[in-house]
Amino acid sequence: MLVIGFTTITAWTQSFNLKPQELSIPTSPGLVLMDKSPASIEKPTNPKALSISVLNLFLGGAVEFTPYWLKNKPKLTFEDYQRKKIPFLQTLAFSVATFRTDTSSTLGGGFRTQFFRCYAKEVTDSILLIKAKLVELLVEDELNTDEISKWKNKLLDLKLKPTFNVELAGAYLGYAGPNKKITPQRSGFWLNVRWSPFKVPFSAVGLFRYTNDIAKRLENGLETSYLDYGLNISYDEEEFNLALEYVYRTDLEAKVHYDRLALVANYQLSDMIIVVASLGKDFAEVNNVLTLIGVKFGLSKEKANL
Repeated sequence: MLVIGFTTITAWTQSFNLKPQELSIPTSPGLVLMDKSPASIEKPTNPKALSISVLNLFLGGAVEFTPYWLKNKPKLTFEDYQRKKIPFLQTLAFSVATFRTDTSSTLGGGFRTQFFRCYAKEVTDSILLIKAKLVELLVEDELNTDEISKWKNKLLDLKLKPTFNVELAGAYLGYAGPNKKITPQRSGFWLNVRWSPFKVPFSAVGLFRYTNDIAKRLENGLETSYLDYGLNISYDEEEFNLALEYVYRTDLEAKVHYDRLALVANYQLSDMIIVVASLGKDFAEVNNVLTLIGVKFGLSKEKANL
């Protein structure tokens, strides 16, 4: 029976995977730098192998891919996954984005990656406890399927989100006018720093961003750059989250200040489809009412064995 029991455990653990993901498909850094994304402050999350964003009736969109997750990782365990404090390759994603108006289009390329991530000790302890209990149940002479299902459900109910992570993102934009010639527009780099308490449906993300406005420099010959900092507070449920964000922008040369205040909602239609909408005030001094609606599609392979 012992041999049979261990055979059962092996087969069960190979077929049962944890998905280290959340209700979030981050918007491409290019759309964020364009100021055309529903949220200016994006949560650092585990990226999808491939994701597609469509905004405001196909006026804008982006495609993002994560090389690490394009191929299955059958030997990856969740313990190995969550112990990695610097998940640079696991989270390195590249993207292209575009947004158009009646007279012009903006094109952009971007990247994102996390260079620090940690989980609460309670997450690891809970997984090890449940795993030990399941092993105990699976080696019994008579399998108690109801009890096994109960402990499996406890595992699935765990919130497998990092308690603290830091993401670096960047993008470069080009502008294509009526003559179709592409000229540089903007470049920028930023940090998203997230804190998510264990078993609490709230999280906070701080933003620190530097933007070089290349188009204005070429136009008037003067250096133009911005410094943004802001805060996003969100309430997170399994299929829905609601966030309030505020971003304060300073024009470092003109010493002028702008701000953005937005309410952002995400609703999960399925595992791979999320609808996002935002309403608020944008950075511009005129025509600054912010209303954006989008759909995000994610194709994911990020699974880790128990």
